[in-house]
Amino acid sequence: MAAFDPKRYRVEHVFDSTEALLRAEVVLAHVVVLQVSELDEDLAKRCARRSHRVSLVLVSERPEVLGAADQLGARAVALPFSAVDLRTTVFESIAQAKGSRPHLKATPDRRRVLILAETAEHASVVGAVLEKDLGVECLTATDLTQAALALRGRPACVVADAALLVDGELGPAFVRYLEEFRVALVHLPPSQGVDVSEAGQAAWDVIPQLRRALQETEGNGSSGGAKQAS
Repeated sequence: MAAFDPKRYRVEHVFDSTEALLRAEVVLAHVVVLQVSELDEDLAKRCARRSHRVSLVLVSERPEVLGAADQLGARAVALPFSAVDLRTTVFESIAQAKGSRPHLKATPDRRRVLILAETAEHASVVGAVLEKDLGVECLTATDLTQAALALRGRPACVVADAALLVDGELGPAFVRYLEEFRVALVHLPPSQGVDVSEAGQAAWDVIPQLRRALQETEGNGSSGGAKQAS
């Protein structure tokens, strides 16, 4: 990827396909170039879900992988390739992606909080309590894919059920990006089912930590990394 001028293009190297696709969602990458020897069903589904938001380029020596590119809305580059071929394909993908990217705020919005809970009902009740008591705007998500997309809104804090952060491959990558983007993390007590009073109590339990986290975000500005509120 040295063929791309670093003064014009930000190029990052990630060595895991799951992390690469998640990072593309968070930073609104124009293009993801994936070099893969095989395209299993899970990877194909993840690529397909993101193909309308991020341009994909599949690089492989396997004809079946290259042949699947059209079905996934991706471009394909066969191995071995020349630098000219790869550069041309990536430039075409960048041109396709430009104009369709949503705006990404440069700095976190102190009054915006993301709620990651097991159910939409639980997240809504928690969000309603926090909005009323703290005057914040709450975004909600019930899985890490939704949460990664919500990071585009640049929330200052994430209030999350810890079980959802360790479930699956996306969890560790998601937490790393919270640290990178200096987004504070407050743990939400897990839900035991759809119970409005229980969800409301969970929200009241996190208000002190969340208030401190918001104050620290405002006080620290851009200094230091994100940390978990205790």
